[in-house]
Amino acid sequence: MSQARKSLNTVYLRRGRWVVEYIDFEGKQKIKTLKGENGNYPANKLQAKRFAERILTDIRTMQNLRSEQEFLNRVAECQQLIQRIQFTLDDVLPIIVNNPKLKNGTRLQHRKYQWEKFYNWLRAHYPRVTVPHDVTPLMAQQFANDLYAEGMANSTYNDYITSCRMFFKMIMIHAGLTSNPFTHVERLPKNTISHKPIPREFIPKILAACDDPNFQVLETRRLAPITKAELKTLIVVGLCTGMRLKDCALLDWSCINFENNYIKTVAYKTKKYDKGYLWIPMMPYLRKHLLSIYDWQAAGPIMPNIACRYEDKDRKELLKKSNKLSVSVPMIPDDDSEELNLPEIKSDNGNMSNEVKNLLKFAGLPVSTRLTKAEKANGVTKPIGQRKKSPNLYGFHSFRHYFVSTCAECNIPMAYVEAIIGNESEVIRQYYTHIDTAEMMRSISRIEPKFIGMPTQAALPQLQETMG
Repeated sequence: MSQARKSLNTVYLRRGRWVVEYIDFEGKQKIKTLKGENGNYPANKLQAKRFAERILTDIRTMQNLRSEQEFLNRVAECQQLIQRIQFTLDDVLPIIVNNPKLKNGTRLQHRKYQWEKFYNWLRAHYPRVTVPHDVTPLMAQQFANDLYAEGMANSTYNDYITSCRMFFKMIMIHAGLTSNPFTHVERLPKNTISHKPIPREFIPKILAACDDPNFQVLETRRLAPITKAELKTLIVVGLCTGMRLKDCALLDWSCINFENNYIKTVAYKTKKYDKGYLWIPMMPYLRKHLLSIYDWQAAGPIMPNIACRYEDKDRKELLKKSNKLSVSVPMIPDDDSEELNLPEIKSDNGNMSNEVKNLLKFAGLPVSTRLTKAEKANGVTKPIGQRKKSPNLYGFHSFRHYFVSTCAECNIPMAYVEAIIGNESEVIRQYYTHIDTAEMMRSISRIEPKFIGMPTQAALPQLQETMG
């Protein structure tokens, strides 16, 4: 008859075998038959207790480790709770500013503005929320709904959502967050309204408007004044090179190689990702215009007053470090020895877009679909579904579209255009896809008779002779 059990972790005889009853480290009650290392059973109770002690020692060790782990987990939870309380919404902006991915410049200022917009929205709608941990996915969705109600473009809306998602990802460790409230906020489909290319018939009008005595440049108090001659040069450079506004405005005489007839520069927008140069062959019209304004003693920006409206402190340093060509054109010599003395100016940047739009308006080009003051006074409203902030249909970027569309119409290979203006796939493919589609339709129409069994034009005379 088996020995009666008195308590757990005891050894007793059960059905002729010595067993031990214990609570394992998971809290479950178990009974185990005792055996030695060689598989032999204990001969007496004393030997059974020695066998059982080995098992119970391992169990107690596991229980102690589990207790220590639970304690450490509890300490970590308390530390995380302290982090959540100590790290407030006011501490987020310094994290954004000091992030190495967001260097000083327009991009950083843009991100700061986006965070302040969300911060002020929280203050207005949830004044009791003071720490990032209290921001819920519902609040994030409400903020997104209010952004959409403002009538902004889908791309602008998506940029806000992406930025807010990035902000909370930046502070996850600092704020002790376990999830991102903006993770499940959906982005909107892209519906970007691009600039239209300048109509061909308006090009002479725009160039003539620069010399028209009735045309006047905009007067500003804060910004450096510009001349109509400089504005015309800006238009000619943009028209013949397809470069962006800032690249044209800061173009330096050291970038112009009259001997080999090309322009060598670096695109400001993509210089962070593409460290190489752009090689742009000069059209005869552009070369003639630049030579007409060129002073052989001149140095610095081609349009100094326009360049004063821009600021780029690290332009020269970038070009000194950059010795890798992003594109290469066989017909243009590889001359990396000359130094490009591009402007390093500290001044207000901007308002040149308005100068260009002012010129386009004077030339008779409808720049925007925005309602005029007279239309608003007469009660004219926008069609339902149109966003509140009307996009500009034409601007300086329209010259870039005009350049690409003209190259596509003249069957210039896409690779050459990418080498000239940079690898901006959306703008280039927008026009080259249209040209390729038209050519494909013409090709299909030529092979159609073979598909439907009709005779081709070459076989018609023979067929008519056979039919008598």
